[in-house]
Amino acid sequence: MPETPRPAVRSKSPSTAYPGDFLQNWSDLYGNTFVVHILFDPQIFTTEPEFVKAILATEFNNYWKGPDATRLGRSLLGFGVFNADDEMCGSLCRL
Repeated sequence: MPETPRPAVRSKSPSTAYPGDFLQNWSDLYGNTFVVHILFDPQIFTTEPEFVKAILATEFNNYWKGPDATRLGRSLLGFGVFNADDEMCGSLCRL
């Protein structure tokens, strides 16, 4: 997986673009799967359709988010399939 460059992340003002547009730009530059270091912690991003399908539908137990990501994402996403781990994710994905 190619790693992203080290320069600071910059994006257009939220009034003119979506705050996550830089991720699409990096996907265009580095491919569908790449690593971004956020506060010294490597984060893997993917837009590869087969990987997204596996993460959300068939292999969810292999993609544990952990307590920090779950806690931070809960305020935005609530208690849903995109913010669940373990048994909770499995039961939501089977619905």
